[in-house]
Amino acid sequence: GVDAIGLLGVKLDTGRDRNGNGLFPVGSDGRAADDYSEAGAAIKLRTSNTVLKYGTQFVALPILSTDDARLLPETAEGTIITSSEIEGLELNGGYFTALNAMASTDHDSSNGGALESIAFAGGTYAISDALSASLYYSDVKVIETEDDFEKFYGNLNYNMELGADQSLAFDFNIYKTDVDAADSDNVIWSLASTYSFGAHGLTVAYQQNSGDDGYRYGLDGGGTIWVANSVQYSDFQGEDEKSWQAR
Repeated sequence: GVDAIGLLGVKLDTGRDRNGNGLFPVGSDGRAADDYSEAGAAIKLRTSNTVLKYGTQFVALPILSTDDARLLPETAEGTIITSSEIEGLELNGGYFTALNAMASTDHDSSNGGALESIAFAGGTYAISDALSASLYYSDVKVIETEDDFEKFYGNLNYNMELGADQSLAFDFNIYKTDVDAADSDNVIWSLASTYSFGAHGLTVAYQQNSGDDGYRYGLDGGGTIWVANSVQYSDFQGEDEKSWQAR
């Protein structure tokens, strides 16, 4: 099969004092472009419960997650294979060589630099109806810099049914990043608990960042921060930052 993507952003009104918000490319005169667009396609092959996909695509994995928080979403170029041959187990592996920022149509314009390549592997296993675990690894290389890094991600999710349309869920996420050039590392983790009843949910969460630097992401996708306190206006991923959430 083939997946096709066509994206167009059209400016209705703005000025030089109202740009820089990541919506439109900005020219040398300080004005936002009148419009911008991009197109792409990906071919895919399925055999049994395994799918191989190559080309321009959206990706939603904890170690490569394209962002859609602006007018045009990010897109990535590369290859991904997804396999669900074993019941309850989904495996993912891939190699991508380009990623575009949301305010650009240049596929070498990812946030945080220009991506040379990202290779990754991992998966999620449903241990039972209530408990699942995920583990992923990625190796990111940056064009014309030594700022390459390796990243590990882990997740445990437990959902306990309480009856009468009620449940209690626990969600633990952790990233460990090792940056080669800076000889630095980082660990960020979060634990969230949600009590759900009917259409409502009450959540409390704690998140902590430690190491030689803040958590780095963007070069591997603007959405690659699957932790509890990554919310609309802040990710709380600064060096040694700790945060609580009640929702």
